[in-house]
Amino acid sequence: MNRTLTFLIMIVLLVLNMPWFFSKLQKTHIWGFPHWAVYSLIMMFIFAVVVCYFLGKHWDDLRGDEEEE
Repeated sequence: MNRTLTFLIMIVLLVLNMPWFFSKLQKTHIWGFPHWAVYSLIMMFIFAVVVCYFLGKHWDDLRGDEEEE
């Protein structure tokens, strides 16, 4: 996986993390939280899992130029 695709996936997930489509006021709540807050928490968890995956699997590919030891 190259750097461009990795950063594109991160940007898309960050944009999806913003609950911009909850423009209508909703009176119902989930576990005492408004719908947009629950959505934001779930997307934040998904983003954290994806970042952990990229750091674990592709750290060497994303670090750039290798330094000579």
